[in-house]
Amino acid sequence: MTEIKKFPKRGEIWLLKNTEKIEELGKDYRPILIISNDIQNQWDKKIVGLPLTSEDINHIESFSVFINNTVSTGLDYPSKILCHTPFTLEKELRLKECLGKINSEILKRLNWPDKLLLIENKIKLF
Repeated sequence: MTEIKKFPKRGEIWLLKNTEKIEELGKDYRPILIISNDIQNQWDKKIVGLPLTSEDINHIESFSVFINNTVSTGLDYPSKILCHTPFTLEKELRLKECLGKINSEILKRLNWPDKLLLIENKIKLF
């Protein structure tokens, strides 16, 4: 098992190995946005992330956020963050490398926790 020398931080985009061939993730590798807090990310075996996709980026739903492919994000293609499908993963088994990170503008557009709530009437978690 390859150990990750640096722990993932909230707001970073990492390349995920889809070793379990999860159908919703589709490809063997997929970029994900880390959304769990840094204390959990450093000490827990599991973290929480949101998948990104470059498919159908002309149609951005209310539960997704557009993100450009820039040097700072490390993405190859313009993409969207799929806020309606957060998932937990084992960081040492599934994370390959850090691609980049989101900026404060993307973080504002994520509008925590509203974007993560996928209930029509937008019931608040907090």
